[in-house]
Amino acid sequence: MKRQWRSGLPSSLLLLCLAASAVQADSPFCFLVGHWQSEENGVVMEELWLPEQHGALHALNRSYPLTPKLDANGQPKRPAFEFLRIEKVGDQWHYLAQPNGRPAVAFALKEVSERHAVFENAEHDFPQRIRYQLDAESHLQVSIAKIDGSGPSMQWRWQRKAGLVTCE
Repeated sequence: MKRQWRSGLPSSLLLLCLAASAVQADSPFCFLVGHWQSEENGVVMEELWLPEQHGALHALNRSYPLTPKLDANGQPKRPAFEFLRIEKVGDQWHYLAQPNGRPAVAFALKEVSERHAVFENAEHDFPQRIRYQLDAESHLQVSIAKIDGSGPSMQWRWQRKAGLVTCE
């Protein structure tokens, strides 16, 4: 019996992935789904978005130096990480960010199209605006800033990595 279960597992996983891909195609956030990565100044940043299921998308962001940095005890420092999700509450979509596992900060959806999304929270210190834009070369451009454009801002340009289900 165990042998039959094991032999059916790969085909079952494939069917689940195909089903997730089919369900995802009409999501307003389809362009986000996948594994995105950039490398700049010796630091790798990755963001992995899973397909929407039941009104929510989940993601993990992590960044780490190519050359590990050591802590005071000589142990490698752990990568910075952030849990992300986009979920629909009633008629409103929200982006929730949990940097390094801290409590979630919510940003309301302000704009969306098949190639970009903008989320805002005027009450948050920084960032107040988060923008995802799929450019003409199929790179994901991400920026964070204050709503009025004052003060600091940050931008990244990520390339999609092969190997995961997308909605394309």
